Amino acid sequence: MPDIPDDDRWRIDKKIPLPLLCFLAAQMGLGIWWAASIDARVGQMEHQVNQNAPQGERIIRLETKLDAISDRVTEIKGTLTGALSATTQKEAPPVRR
Repeated sequence: MPDIPDDDRWRIDKKIPLPLLCFLAAQMGLGIWWAASIDARVGQMEHQVNQNAPQGERIIRLETKLDAISDRVTEIKGTLTGALSATTQKEAPPVRR
């Protein structure tokens, strides 16, 4: 290792106050604790997403069935409207003037 003058080397001495070192150590510990809690929350969310994945296929099937039912109801309404208009035209009394 090359000879580095003592003034250029990193060192901890009495010029750095002890409360500052304690604060930095506590901040680092809290940062690690926070990151671990975030990791746990992300793990829980991934688990929930994996559990809900099959729901997508089920919803698609239900939407397809709902579309078919809606089309059928529209068809029935059209049939009933046509039948109703045909019966009202047959039963209407002649208009006298």
